[in-house]
Amino acid sequence: MKNYYTRIGIVIVIVVAAAVLLLNWFSDTSYSWYESYDSKSTQPFGTAVTRELLEAYNDEAECRQVRKPITTALTSDSNYNYIFIGSYPYYAPATIDSLLLHISKGNTGFIAAAAFPDFLQQHLYQPSLESDDYRDYNDERYPLTSIASPTVKVVFEDLPQNAAFAFHHRIQDTIIDYPWMHFSQIFGKERTPAIRAVDENGNAVMLEFTIGAGKLYLFSMPMLLTNIQVCQEDNRLFVNRILELLPPGDIIWDDYSRSYKKGGPAAEYTETEGPLRYILSMPALRNAWYTLLVGLGLFLLFRSKRQQRIIPLSEPHVNRSLEFITTVGRMHYMHKEYLYVAKEQFRYWQLFVQKKYGISFAAPNPQHIDKLATKAGVAPDIIRTILEASEQQRHRQ
Repeated sequence: MKNYYTRIGIVIVIVVAAAVLLLNWFSDTSYSWYESYDSKSTQPFGTAVTRELLEAYNDEAECRQVRKPITTALTSDSNYNYIFIGSYPYYAPATIDSLLLHISKGNTGFIAAAAFPDFLQQHLYQPSLESDDYRDYNDERYPLTSIASPTVKVVFEDLPQNAAFAFHHRIQDTIIDYPWMHFSQIFGKERTPAIRAVDENGNAVMLEFTIGAGKLYLFSMPMLLTNIQVCQEDNRLFVNRILELLPPGDIIWDDYSRSYKKGGPAAEYTETEGPLRYILSMPALRNAWYTLLVGLGLFLLFRSKRQQRIIPLSEPHVNRSLEFITTVGRMHYMHKEYLYVAKEQFRYWQLFVQKKYGISFAAPNPQHIDKLATKAGVAPDIIRTILEASEQQRHRQ
């Protein structure tokens, strides 16, 4: 029993160890290549380095990382510059209203994303439309188009064409294609932005909107502001040019709007970038999670059967009557109790006849002799001899 469980434990340990080795073999344990754009993440596609450069560029200013709806951070008397870097800003209509109102008071906003909400497009290109009229708003609304390429070049409008910044998209040690986004339509019915940067094909990648007394910049390539790009020495000047767009002052870094919130874009939400997504984005935690699942599966596999104490095998019953009789007879013979043995033999003979043939010889009866002879198939004289010998033994001391 104990050896059985020992073998099971050894098998489980070996399988779990093999699973961990396989996970480590087939995965990159050094970095996570998930596009998180998290301002606290030092992984390749985080933005911690960009945030640190921003704080160093304006060391006297406060950089607040906001992980709650920015409507609570953009108060009426605040003068923060606003920054968002992510794949898509999940703004509610009320958030857009608060943000544009904040910018119109002389503040600056910078949004780097690969796509932008329709509500934001409405306010920027045709602000005279009411929210109800937007349902019938069929303008192109500056759609974004992608060009798949492993490299991209970006040049600012105030720099010569030969001063373009070159970027490569790398996953681990391989340079692969990436869908670089650009604005394919920039002319609105009521407001047309200024183009601040283009790619090597002349497509706009950064737009400048004048909102009241403030400025709003839209940048379509947030990938260029991630750690892996910013850490390249040749790209530091590009980041400095981005930072120069922000005037001196405190900054709000919006981490809250990076993730989708249950309820859609028409409501304020709660944080949804749950622990499982974070675990799966980190190689070490992901391996530990898979190892836990494998171990749990093995536990259920070996322990799901009904557990009970092992029933020992019982030896088959052996008829030892003959041995017992032989032993008892030998004992009486050795003590020379011949008369007692003879009486016991006759008593056993009576019990045998009564049990098998249903005839009792407790009292002499001549009719029983003939009846037993007939049933047993023996001569009546043999039965008379047994009875006479028993009668003689009975009278002997």
